Amino acid sequence: MKMATNMMCLLTAILLAGCSTLGERHNARARESIMLDSLESDMQRLKEKVDGLSAAQQDIYEELSALKRQQSKMDEEAGQYADSVSKHLKDLDTKCAGMKQEIVDNLSKKITGILSSGASMSATGREHIVQAGQTLSEIASAYGVQVKSIVSANKLKDANSIKVGQKLFIPD
Repeated sequence: MKMATNMMCLLTAILLAGCSTLGERHNARARESIMLDSLESDMQRLKEKVDGLSAAQQDIYEELSALKRQQSKMDEEAGQYADSVSKHLKDLDTKCAGMKQEIVDNLSKKITGILSSGASMSATGREHIVQAGQTLSEIASAYGVQVKSIVSANKLKDANSIKVGQKLFIPD
């Protein structure tokens, strides 16, 4: 009987041990299933993020392409504007050169007219500004020249027609 009792105990222990192993296996499978579900959920979230990033990347590429097209158009417009400004400056330079030549020609004619008029102008002399109360005689006497020299040098019609502030050339 002792042996039967021992056998029963042994048999119970084996059965219980087997149940314990089956329970552990069941628990392990449940944990694996939970971990697998969690990993699948994580992978789904990561896939959604990757899809979102891919879409954002595509949007950025499209925006970059639009900016490149816009920059190209602006570069073309700037080039056209620069060409227009350059042409306008060349036109202005041409007009200025023509105006300068016209001024030189006019001055040359006037100088030639003055020189050919036969007016006797002394190459040297000084300038005098008529003051209040001065007469041509007083001015001529002060510089030691004749009145007719001052009248001739300044092409005065009348020796009495000088005015205060008038500039007179006094020949030497």
